[in-house]
Amino acid sequence: MPGTPLTGSKGGANAGIRVVCRVRPRNSKEMQSESCVKAEGESIEIVGEEHHTFTFDAVFGPEGTQRQLYDAVAAPILEDVMCGFNGTIFAYGQTSSGKTHTMQGPDLFDTEQQGLIPRALTNLFQFVEAAPEDIDFMVKLSLVEIYMERVCDLFEPSKGDLRIREDKQRGVWLEGVTEHYVASPIEALQWMKHGEANRSVAATQMNSQSSRSHLIFIVTLIQQHTRDGQQLLFYTSAYESHCLPFNVSFCMSVVMQV
Repeated sequence: MPGTPLTGSKGGANAGIRVVCRVRPRNSKEMQSESCVKAEGESIEIVGEEHHTFTFDAVFGPEGTQRQLYDAVAAPILEDVMCGFNGTIFAYGQTSSGKTHTMQGPDLFDTEQQGLIPRALTNLFQFVEAAPEDIDFMVKLSLVEIYMERVCDLFEPSKGDLRIREDKQRGVWLEGVTEHYVASPIEALQWMKHGEANRSVAATQMNSQSSRSHLIFIVTLIQQHTRDGQQLLFYTSAYESHCLPFNVSFCMSVVMQV
């Protein structure tokens, strides 16, 4: 869902709110019975004692690939983010409905199974590599968890409860949060995997590793370009949040300072 631009222009080429339904592939247990969901065109039909049909802007059935979903949903948003616009992807569903499968994927490093976030990181560095030579970029990231009304630094859990601050230039930010500079999407994913090992999880009847918290993955892109003696700094932040059993969100925002 691309949002409002911060640079004062009228909006991104892909601006607008879209609602997309994704039906994840069935697991081995589910394959033993007939599916109660039928995806066709832009509609989803729920088959059972009562039939219900729902229509969306786009529908991806179990046969839809991670690449197809990314190209249709996330890639246009990232393009707008690189032009200075906010963007958000919000995934909603109960435990085991496929939120983590969609946002992260079964394997962060498998190019076929990667979810939206790993692909967005790869795409981000592709944009950086394609930029003019007179523009320098730095990418840094943080990973925090909000659990029981406390904000924990997953890179350094010993820091305890982080303070949430806000000001006009930076917006909302975390005081004392650990930040790591990265030079590739692989390095970023390695840090993400490292931090996730410190998360709070609990078993449920539908998922043995259900997350019990919000996870916020923050990526900051700093662009430096000298023009007429001025230095332009662009900050891009990306958030990936889990709040099972209900939602997963991934949003990207841009702030420009001259």
